[in-house]
Amino acid sequence: MRDDELPLPTSGLDLRGHGLWLSLVDEGDGRWTIGLEVFALGVDDPAEARGDLVPLGFDLDYDAGRLTGELLVGDQAIELDVPCSLSTEGR
Repeated sequence: MRDDELPLPTSGLDLRGHGLWLSLVDEGDGRWTIGLEVFALGVDDPAEARGDLVPLGFDLDYDAGRLTGELLVGDQAIELDVPCSLSTEGR
């Protein structure tokens, strides 16, 4: 998904555009809820500019060093439960 003309949010962490919904919610105590619904471009080669529109999304929760939820690609739902960390090093 790419939209170079979509303005960044001026308040909050929600982003809305044509075919795009992104929400980041700070639940407090280091917990986050992350949601995405978008139409992505499915291509055989990343250098291609044409392809098929494919529904892409995720419904994720971050808590206590774990990322859990679902990654949605087309008609597939992939369950996630993986360790991870949030870091701002190198920024």
